[in-house]
Amino acid sequence: MAAGNTMLAQMLDPQVLQDMLFGKIENAIRFTPFAKIDTTLVGQPGSKVTVPVWDYIGKAEVTGELQQVIYTQMGYTDAEYTIKKYTKGVLLSDEAVLSGFGNPVGQANYQLGLSIADAIEADCVTALGTATQQFAGTGLINHLNVVKAIDVFEEEVMNNKVIFVHPKQLSQLRVDSQFISATEAGYQTMITGEIGMIAGVRIIASRRVEDDGTNYLNPILLLTANMETEDDIPALTIYLKRDVMLETSRDVDIQGTKIVVNKHGMPALTNQTRVVVLKSAMTATTAKNAEPPKTDPPKIEV
Repeated sequence: MAAGNTMLAQMLDPQVLQDMLFGKIENAIRFTPFAKIDTTLVGQPGSKVTVPVWDYIGKAEVTGELQQVIYTQMGYTDAEYTIKKYTKGVLLSDEAVLSGFGNPVGQANYQLGLSIADAIEADCVTALGTATQQFAGTGLINHLNVVKAIDVFEEEVMNNKVIFVHPKQLSQLRVDSQFISATEAGYQTMITGEIGMIAGVRIIASRRVEDDGTNYLNPILLLTANMETEDDIPALTIYLKRDVMLETSRDVDIQGTKIVVNKHGMPALTNQTRVVVLKSAMTATTAKNAEPPKTDPPKIEV
């Protein structure tokens, strides 16, 4: 242990604070476990990335002996994304640092990391919401709506899937007779933050789930078999241009220290076939209004 008094410079060491932030931000982003982290842009020029989304070539054809192979041209569409710079800063007075209650330096570090993670997570949800595969459910979120939504994947073999729901939807799921809680005996949790399962789909709550004013837009992700395999493209990829950087600056005029965090990157939807957006009514009133209008029975004249 170093001898001597604890100085302000030691408490606000940028390298120490930055090291504390590295894993904290990724852990705070709910979508990180389901996304591929792509670092190929690190150290490369340019502020934009073009992401190819490949079309399926279709099933193989049957050919007879010495017959020519049928060739199919591979097709794809391009999606261009601009790298974003996520930033946040705080200003700490000397008095707050040296005699403040509740470790203001640690709290500033924690909140800066949470702030960057919050912004990236919001962009993850926005990217998933652009998926072309969508299913309009009937009424509030329930087992039947989830079943119909995952049928859009047209799976021949059931694979692991996860659905992101708004915390306000949890009560609707918990009262569903088909809901299996993660607290039940024998339940095997696969994902951190998993609250249970419905229709074989693992449930994660995120207040970042968006809505269109009438329905919640619940992304359902079909998880890849191997996130380390380049050819097994996940639904979501987070491109990094530069990982988190923390800098401090002394403002002698007011006797305070500025702490600024930035991170360059952006999330992108990289596999349309692995996402279905389930539209679920936000409230029971909304669900009732969404039903087709009832017509009066025909009048029978006597």
